[in-house]
Amino acid sequence: MKFKYGDALDTLVEQEILLVKYRYSKNEDTRIKELLEVCDSQRNIKNLNSYFVYQKEEYVKNKKKLKATKKISNWTEEEDLIWLTILDELILFTNAILRFMKEYRDILDNNVLPESLDYQIVKICIYNLFYEVFESESMNMSGIRTPAFMSLYVMTLHRTFRETLDATNDIDLLINASKETYKFMIDLSKKLQIWPDGLTPRQKQLCRKFLKFIDHNATSIWTYFIILEKFTRNENKKSGTNFRTYDFLDEWEKQLEILKTSSKEIIN
Repeated sequence: MKFKYGDALDTLVEQEILLVKYRYSKNEDTRIKELLEVCDSQRNIKNLNSYFVYQKEEYVKNKKKLKATKKISNWTEEEDLIWLTILDELILFTNAILRFMKEYRDILDNNVLPESLDYQIVKICIYNLFYEVFESESMNMSGIRTPAFMSLYVMTLHRTFRETLDATNDIDLLINASKETYKFMIDLSKKLQIWPDGLTPRQKQLCRKFLKFIDHNATSIWTYFIILEKFTRNENKKSGTNFRTYDFLDEWEKQLEILKTSSKEIIN
């Protein structure tokens, strides 16, 4: 059965793919060109997600094979970095969309609710997903190992996650707390881009792993906000109260428009 809000979510995925298309419009990497062709022909979010995951698995497998055989890759390190960045972004985005769809269905399967509560169900879904992120990832943080200069930041992030969970007695409180935690994570990621001299390769690897942990969770939170604001804007339009700003959605759509304009200028 088609998901009730499938069209709205399809639009979000299409916009995210357009960002990739505009951002790399002049890139000659055949992997990116093939990926965009698949995205143009495939509209099913689950199938797209499986394709993105498969491409990353193939990349990892091929890198191991090249290392074992000591062969030279057809791609430069920079090209591989761009390719991995694209895959990670699309995987995380579609993962979050699919997770939202599952949560929405689970709520409906376990409750008989009138259509008038649709928007409230969306908010409950986002509440549950934020709770899931902060609860599970705060527990996962106990296994994170970093160089000494980063250890304080690990503890600070863990405390911030737990403090965010203190707001779980109210949907709007948790949503607002999640927004502040997201901002904190973005600032923290920027701050931790600068490392002290003298780190060993192993220490650098641990630094990158912690940064990836921050960025991946921040991306999931960001995507849930994009979903929430998409439905909030639609709901406000229905009621004629669409006068507010949407922090995440407005910025995302602004970025899309800028890249679209830049892409046209490059082509022309």
